[in-house]
Amino acid sequence: MLTEPERIERQLQCFLMQPDNVCAVYSDMLVVDAEGRRQAQSYLELRLGAETPPQGNLFVRLLSGSFMPAPCVMVRRNAIVAVGGYDESLFFEDLDMWLRLSLGFGFVYLPGQLVRYRMHPDSMSNAPHNWISMRRSNARILEKWLDAGLADDQRSAVLDGVFWNGAMQLRVQDPVGARLSFAALMVDPRPGRRWLARLGGLPGASAVIRFFLPVYRLLRDFAGRSAP
Repeated sequence: MLTEPERIERQLQCFLMQPDNVCAVYSDMLVVDAEGRRQAQSYLELRLGAETPPQGNLFVRLLSGSFMPAPCVMVRRNAIVAVGGYDESLFFEDLDMWLRLSLGFGFVYLPGQLVRYRMHPDSMSNAPHNWISMRRSNARILEKWLDAGLADDQRSAVLDGVFWNGAMQLRVQDPVGARLSFAALMVDPRPGRRWLARLGGLPGASAVIRFFLPVYRLLRDFAGRSAP
């Protein structure tokens, strides 16, 4: 990772123009390979595609797929203190922090690629031996929101996140972790989701999920995110 010379100045100037309920300013990152060569897409393009970088309260949006470029986020220290700091018991802490911050504060996007982000096949997220730990950490992050007294749309988004994380646990060959995730979905008010969760907990579910998930994803996106 290499910070561009104007990164701090530009983000600080942007921050000074924001109200107190804005906790973070984030920007894009230039993606380079192991040799420092520019890649075809920026970090946010890789994560968001054609979607405009979201702003405001991002709690629900982050649950549908974390896109926040951690090295290129400037956060108010008092906001981090207000939500209790980082949970260092997690395998990775970023998503947990973004969710806690976004529940009560806003985020602002400042255009520009202000950090060079090196992607290589040996990184923590790309290493297969880390995938089970990463998904189990994700399960812990999501499930603690199930009893947090969220609004209906927020809780529904959390349950969606738990479901997709359980499906990914099957894909990375962690049926034990997947069964725990799917068991947490028995509180989901949608009968179709509870049925899928029971299916995911059965022996041999990994092969079924690999076949069924692409079809289910298409149906869900076509019908809207309220689908079971």
